Amino acid sequence: MDNGITIMAVGGAGCRIIHEFVKFDFAGNFKLLAVDSDLESLDRPSLPDDSKIQAGRLWRSGLGCGGDEMSGQLALANERKRLNDVLSGTRILLIVAGLGGGLATGGLAVILGVAAKLHITTLLLGALPFAMEGFQRRKLADDKIKGDFLPLADAVITLPNDLLFMRLSPDTPLQEAFKQSDQGMARSLASLAAVLGGGNLFSADFAAITGLLKRRHTLCSMGCAVIDTGSDAPEKLMENLLVSPLLGGAEAFENADGVVFSMLGGPEISLGNAKNVLE
Repeated sequence: MDNGITIMAVGGAGCRIIHEFVKFDFAGNFKLLAVDSDLESLDRPSLPDDSKIQAGRLWRSGLGCGGDEMSGQLALANERKRLNDVLSGTRILLIVAGLGGGLATGGLAVILGVAAKLHITTLLLGALPFAMEGFQRRKLADDKIKGDFLPLADAVITLPNDLLFMRLSPDTPLQEAFKQSDQGMARSLASLAAVLGGGNLFSADFAAITGLLKRRHTLCSMGCAVIDTGSDAPEKLMENLLVSPLLGGAEAFENADGVVFSMLGGPEISLGNAKNVLE
């Protein structure tokens, strides 16, 4: 199915996230791309070879950028022509990446620049590094967002990984924390893709998202919940939503300046179900 929407994962974190995303049934409704200089990272997503772009293949030799943003910029600068080719015909580009590292942080501006020349509407979904990863990574991510990404993208959504600390116990293994971050980002990506792809019962389209985000530049949180319908569906939905790893708890609603809400479902959802969820 070609609906003109391309989802592109950039860098190691992006490839991990899209690996989780392809597990959703409707992932096949979108054109999927994975971009990285690290061949091992590119092997992770279950995508055909023509959906993978090895950045800087002539001089990175299949290795990652080691957290160096300049290496990331150069690696993707060499792929402008291929990026132009694979994005031709795209109407909306949804990019997912982890920020504060090498390839994505350094090279996203190259991708956004190519998309701008092709007049593609772009939305960037980025994961901000854990505070424990160091001040420099967070500062680099913040500087790039303000200086490079916001001027080029139509909308930028950044989700702080530190929101996970609100629901994970201190003895959670570090590897499990990163896995939950990837899964939370994949659910967020799925929610955005579902909104952009249509089919929602209560619609929040791209214009609603960009209109809200452009009021001011701030951080976002995002909650996603999936349930089976039943008499307790509204209560169960809210329970699942409030424990979403990247929402930040009920306080997210109390402190929010605005909320974009979308609901998707099949024909078994009743008017009563929908009314109770909205209330």
